[in-house]
Amino acid sequence: MSNVKNLQDKTKEVKVVVKDNLNKALDRDQALGDIEQRADRMHEQAGVFQKQAVRLKRKTCWDNYKMLLILLIVIGAVAAGIIVLLLIIIIGSVCATTDNC
Repeated sequence: MSNVKNLQDKTKEVKVVVKDNLNKALDRDQALGDIEQRADRMHEQAGVFQKQAVRLKRKTCWDNYKMLLILLIVIGAVAAGIIVLLLIIIIGSVCATTDNC
């Protein structure tokens, strides 16, 4: 009888170990599922971030082009004003020295 009792005790111990291992496996499976969901969310967020980054880069580039155009227009206007002033001064000095104006 002690042999049967001994086998029953060992069987109970094995059952406890198996149940414990199954619980641990289920916990790991749940943890892996959570990690997979977080990875999926991060992947989606990365796609959104990439689209926003491209959009922002294009907007910044366009803004830089506009500022360059405005700067060139201002420089052109200043240069034109200087040329007009120089012409007025030259014509005025020529007219002052001669009576043909």
